[in-house]
Amino acid sequence: MPHYFFDIDANGSRTHDEVGLPFSSKSQFRKAAVTTLPALALQDRNADGGTRNYSLSVRDERCQVVYTASLTFDDAFHH
Repeated sequence: MPHYFFDIDANGSRTHDEVGLPFSSKSQFRKAAVTTLPALALQDRNADGGTRNYSLSVRDERCQVVYTASLTFDDAFHH
C-alpha cells in the first residue's frame, strides 16, 4: 500500500512528515487531511483569537505533492 506524507504549516510553524501513513486511495488521504486541519485549529493552545492559518500538503512516495488544503480560522470577542 502506498505511503503518503503530510507536511503541515500551523501559523508559520512547519512540520515535515518523515514517516508517512499508508492509504489505499486518494479519497482516504483526503478525508484524513480535511479532518486534520480543523483539529489543529481546535488544539491550538497558543491562540488568543484573531486570524490563524493552517495548511497542509500531501506528498507521495516520489516526494511529489499530490494534494493541498488550507483553513483560515478567525475569531473575536465583540463588546
